[in-house]
Amino acid sequence: MTKKTEKAIAALPKIKFAFVISCFFLTGCNQQVQNNESSQVDIDTYWHDNSIISNCTSIENLTSENTFTDIASSLYFCIEEKKYSHAANLYFTLNVYGEYDKNRVENTLTHQASDTIIYYALENIMFNNKESEKFQYEISTEEKKSNDFCQKIEKLGKPSYYPSYMVNYDAENHSYDDANNGLINNFNSENIWNEILIGMVGC
Repeated sequence: MTKKTEKAIAALPKIKFAFVISCFFLTGCNQQVQNNESSQVDIDTYWHDNSIISNCTSIENLTSENTFTDIASSLYFCIEEKKYSHAANLYFTLNVYGEYDKNRVENTLTHQASDTIIYYALENIMFNNKESEKFQYEISTEEKKSNDFCQKIEKLGKPSYYPSYMVNYDAENHSYDDANNGLINNFNSENIWNEILIGMVGC
């Protein structure tokens, strides 16, 4: 990671909601991102090529079958089109869905995939202080309406897709039990989903 990237990441303010404090809004994960870029799959190409969404959409138009990369792609286009209200809700959704996927994917070394994809979705505003501030303003505005997001994410429901983006993130260096397809055995999806909604969102 370049010094310019490090400076841009460090300049982004922290956010109040626990679940939206992504790795890329903190200064302690610079080495992690650098490792991601050099030793893992080309995640930038991966999430573009594996998404069925190529436009900015609202959380209301999503379904639980939309994958993490679908939502990240939509976030990318919302940022590009400067539709920051939609972008804020998609950003929140990615953090919630990413946390759920981290809980169900067995190999902890691949959990960084969700944060890496979020980074690329936000990359267009990383070096633009004016646009970053606008996005952060919408984040703060949506935070004040946490009950609204709670209703939206509850209606959307827990992910029903297979998290291939995370399972296959370190496929070259890790083999997993085919019986579980890289997922934790006897994963209690309902309990984990409810814990995330309570702990991260405050539902």
